[in-house]
Parts: sequence; C-alpha cells; structure tokens
Amino acid sequence: MEKITLVDDELCEKFANPTLAYPFSSDLFYINKTLYYKPFQFKETYFNIDKLKKIIENGFKDRLTNSYSKNYLYEYLNYLITSNKDFVLIFFDVDDFKRINTQLGHFKADKILNALGKILNRCYSKNSDFIFRFGGDEFIIISENCDLEKQRKTCLNVNKNFYSECKVTCSFGVCKYDREKSFEENLSNLDYLLKQDKKTKAKRGL
Repeated sequence: MEKITLVDDELCEKFANPTLAYPFSSDLFYINKTLYYKPFQFKETYFNIDKLKKIIENGFKDRLTNSYSKNYLYEYLNYLITSNKDFVLIFFDVDDFKRINTQLGHFKADKILNALGKILNRCYSKNSDFIFRFGGDEFIIISENCDLEKQRKTCLNVNKNFYSECKVTCSFGVCKYDREKSFEENLSNLDYLLKQDKKTKAKRGL
C-alpha cells in the first residue's frame, strides 16, 4: 500500500481521532480535492481512501438529491476565491414547489427533488461543476466553465429532462462571479435573474 505522510501534526491528530474529523473543515476539503484516489497514513494508522471519502460525503452531501451541502458551498467558494479562479454561479429553484408540497405531499415532493438530483448529476460535469442544495428546493451550481451561453443551454437541457420525467420545471439565474461584490450581492443578482426567468415563463403561459 502506498504511504502518504502528512507533515502537519495537528492535521494528523485530527484524522487519527475520528471524533475530531469534523466534516466541514477546510482540511477535509483539501483532501477531497487533492488526495481523492490515494490511500494514506495518519499517525501510523492506515485509512483506505474509500472510507475517508465516505466520511467526507456524509458531512458534505445531501442524501436526498446527491448534491453537496450548503456548508461545503462556502468551503468551495473560499477555495476558488483565494485561488483567484474565475467561475460561474447558477442559482435555481423548482417552479411552484410550495404548491407541489401542499397538494401532492412531502413524500411526492421528495421524489421530485430526488429525480432532479439525478438529472443534475447527469447534465453537469463532475470535473468542472459542483452542485449544491442551498435549501429546500433551491440549488446553486458553481462551474469553472465560464462559457455563459453553454451554461444557459445546459439549464435548458435540465428543464427539458425534468419536465419529461416529472412534468415540473425550474427557473434559473446565471452569471459570472463578480469579485468586486460579496457572495450575498452576487446571490441577490442571481435571485433577480431567477425571478425574471419566472416572469418570462409566466408571460408565455408556461
């Protein structure tokens, strides 16, 4: 088995003791990004990478939609911003989800969210795109593919598949992240674009 020894004693101690392996730490994010396929050693204790991956995903993943959690969103944003990487934000929600919940019930609503999660994982690249459940029926995608036209086409493809499977649609806001503004300001802009998308669809009777 290949050995990887991390020099940082504090980091080694954190993972040698499972109770300290807090899944939302930047250290876990670092391992998830850079040591994803390697077995490694902490304090002479061997961990199979699949087991550590499971620890990471239990903390970072939303099980219903198989998307990343809101906590991981902030970790990944911080990584991209501090690395001076350009990226695109996509903010979207499920149209009329409150009505779906009320009329069809939570079980059916969960099945719809689960189906959406599968569609998102099919439509977006695991290499450049990260899918996050922001809350309820709201999702954020962060992509290092900055081709806005291509991103909008992917959104249309998601909607096409979603409507085909569930007879439900999403509304989207898409923009390149503006480093001169805070994440909250960027999100406010995306929320405006999302609402404009809803208005456009309403005018067309969709």
